[in-house]
Amino acid sequence: MAEKKLKIVLVSSLSGPNYTYSPGDIAEFPTGEAARLIEAGIARPFRAVNDMEKAGANKPRPRKRK
Repeated sequence: MAEKKLKIVLVSSLSGPNYTYSPGDIAEFPTGEAARLIEAGIARPFRAVNDMEKAGANKPRPRKRK
């Protein structure tokens, strides 16, 4: 059975023999390795933006003048 993978967002640069990532890049790693990178502060969990956020439903209201 295939190992589960987790999407992460890199906070700092990361490179290996088969990959190179810059801060802000989104990558998919095996769950164990992703957890290790998150714990070390090299990455953070990826959170997908849902359709309501894309549509601007959570946009702050403009301030009214007095």
